[in-house]
Amino acid sequence: MKTFFCLTREHVPPGEWVQDLIAGKPVEVPAGGGRCLNMNWIYQTWALLISSGTPCYALLETPSAEGIIIALGIAASSSLKMPDAPFFVDVVADGAPHPGAHLHLVQNRAHAKKLPNAIFMPHWSHPGLLPRDPQRGNRFENLCFYGHSKNLAGELQTARWRQRLQDELGIQLHFSPVERWHDYSQTDCAIAVRDFSRSPHWNKPATKLYNAWLAHVPFIGGRDSAYAADGRPGIDYLVATSPEEVFEHLRRLKEDESFRSQLVNNGSAAAKEFSREAILERWRELVEKTIPALAREWEQKTKRQRFFFALDQKIKLFLERHSWDHIVKRPTPPALEINFCVRREALPSDEWIQAWDEESLTSLEEEGKCVTTHSWIYQTWSLLKKSGIPCNLLEALPVSDIAIFLSMSLSSKSKSSINPNLFLVDIVAHSHPHRAAHFHLVHNKAHARWLPRSLFIPHWPQPYLIPRDPNRGDRFENVCFLGDPEQLALEFIFPSWGERLEKELQLHFQIKTADQWHDYSDVDAVIAIRDISSARYLDKPGTKLYNAWHAGVPFIGGLDSAYRADGRPGVDYLVTASVEEAFQHLRRLKEDKLFRHQLVRNGTESGKSFTREATLQQWKTFVLETLPKLVEQWQKKSVFQRHFFIMTQRFFCFLDRYLR
Repeated sequence: MKTFFCLTREHVPPGEWVQDLIAGKPVEVPAGGGRCLNMNWIYQTWALLISSGTPCYALLETPSAEGIIIALGIAASSSLKMPDAPFFVDVVADGAPHPGAHLHLVQNRAHAKKLPNAIFMPHWSHPGLLPRDPQRGNRFENLCFYGHSKNLAGELQTARWRQRLQDELGIQLHFSPVERWHDYSQTDCAIAVRDFSRSPHWNKPATKLYNAWLAHVPFIGGRDSAYAADGRPGIDYLVATSPEEVFEHLRRLKEDESFRSQLVNNGSAAAKEFSREAILERWRELVEKTIPALAREWEQKTKRQRFFFALDQKIKLFLERHSWDHIVKRPTPPALEINFCVRREALPSDEWIQAWDEESLTSLEEEGKCVTTHSWIYQTWSLLKKSGIPCNLLEALPVSDIAIFLSMSLSSKSKSSINPNLFLVDIVAHSHPHRAAHFHLVHNKAHARWLPRSLFIPHWPQPYLIPRDPNRGDRFENVCFLGDPEQLALEFIFPSWGERLEKELQLHFQIKTADQWHDYSDVDAVIAIRDISSARYLDKPGTKLYNAWHAGVPFIGGLDSAYRADGRPGVDYLVTASVEEAFQHLRRLKEDKLFRHQLVRNGTESGKSFTREATLQQWKTFVLETLPKLVEQWQKKSVFQRHFFIMTQRFFCFLDRYLR
C-alpha cells in the first residue's frame, strides 16, 4: 500500500522546487527563516523520509484515489470523507482536526490524550540549528525570543519591563529576526511565554523548548500544556506565571551558575528524544508500520462498521471542541489584541510576503488600482500599526486562540461558524455580510442604517492623490471618469456622448486608466454614474465623491445612496438621473464660474470628514472605544443569549442578501 504526502502547489516555493518535487527529488529545507505549515509538516517530512530510504510519494494538488494520504488537515480537500475516501491521515498542526480523517497526528502530547484516534508526533526542531557558542562561557546577557512578536506576552514587551531588565540585571531582550531563528550562538536564555493565563494552548507544540534544549540554552516558558507534557518544570525548564516570576527566574539564572548549568544539562538529556534524527525515526516507524497496520484494519471493516466509526469520530470531535466546561462556563474574555486576517496568496508579490514574514510594513502602490483586501485589510492594519496601536496581520482565523479578528466576507464566506472564543468583525466591503460575524463594518452610511449590528467607516481615499493643478485657473475642458469602465453607464461610454460634449460644449471626455486614478491634475470635472436608474447600490462606497472633493473638482454622480448619505445634492455635488440632465449640469458648470467655485468650496469643506487622517481617527475610535464595549457585551451574554444572537444574525444577513 503506497503512502502519499499531499501538498498544494501554492505552498511549494517557485522554480526548481516544483520540478524536483514532480520528479520525486527532495530539496533540502534551508536553515534560516520561518516556514509555512505545509513546508514544515509535509514537504520537510517527505524529503527526509525519501532521503532515509523510506518508500513514500509526493503529490501536488489532487489526492490519490487509493493508498494512504498524509496531508495537512486545514489545507486538505473537503472531499476526503469516510467511508469512501482513501485512508486519510490528518496532520492537525495548529488547525482544527479534519472530520474526514481516519487518524490525526498532533504536535502536543497532551492534546493526543484528548483527541480521538490521535497520535503524538513532535514538530521538527529547527533545521540547521546553531547551538550557543561555548566561548561565551558564563556570560548571561542576552535573553532571546524566537518567533513572531504576537506570540510573546505583551507585558514582556513594554519599554518599562525591558528597561528594568537592563538596569537591574544587565540583560537585554532580543527579538530574533525570522532569518536567524536557527541561530542560538549568542543566546544566553530563551523565553517563550504566550500569555500569563491558564490557557493550555492544546494546539500549540513545544518546538521552542526542543530548540532551546538542543542549543544548550536555559528556557523559560508559560503554562502551555505541551511544555508540561514533554518537560519537567524546575528541572529542565522554568515556568513563569507572571512578569515578576520571569524576572526572578532570570535573576536566579544569572546569579546561580550551578543551577543554570544543571538546567542546561537536564535539557540536553531530554533533547535526545526530540532531535531531528529521533523525530525522523518516529516518522519511519509511523509510515512503515503503524499507519499501514491501521489502514489494513480499516480495509477489513464492514460498511456498517465504517459508518459507525465515522459517526463516533464526528461526535467525539464535536465534544472535543464544545466541552461541557464551555457550555456551562463563559469563554475566557478575549484579549484586546486586534488581528487583521488576509490570505497570503492575496498579496501581490513575493516582496510583500517577505515583508510580512519579517514583520515589516510595505507601502501601497502610489498609482493604480488597489485590490479590495489591500485597501481594507493591509492598508488599515499598516496605518494603525504605524500610529502605535498594537495589531497583527495573520493569514487565518485560529481554532482555539482567544482573540478579536477583523476579516472580510470575501475571504471568509466559506465558514458558516467560528470558535466561540473569537470575536469576528466582518468588513463587508462590496460583498454580502458574513453570517457568523458578531459585527459588520460597511462603507456606505445608508447600508449601516439598513443592516443591524453594523457601523459605517468610510473607504480610504486614493493614496497619494494629486489634486487639480491651480494653474488651470478657470479652464473647464476635461471631464473624466476614474474607475473601471464597467462601473460607468453605457450611455456615457458610447462615442455619441463624447462627440456631443466636444461639439456643443467644447469638452473632452476621458475614461482614465487605472495607473492614472490618483492624478486629478488636469481634471476639471468628474462624472461617476453607474446607470440611469433609481438603484441605491447599498454595497458601493462614496469613494469617488471623496476623491473629487479632495482634488478640488466638481462631481456629478448618479442616485447612489452613498453619495446622498455623505453629500448634499446641489450643494457639494450634483445628481443626475438621465444623460440629458448630466449634459445640462456640465453646461452650467462651464458657463457659471461662481456656481462651480461654490460647489468646489463646499466639497472641500465636506471632504474634511473623509481625509485619510479623519478615516484613521474613526478606525482608532472603533478599535480603542467601540470594539471593547462590543466585546464586553458579548462576554456578558449567556449561552442561550449567544445562540439567539447567532440565529438573529443569520436572519439579518439573509434579509440583506435577498431583499437589499
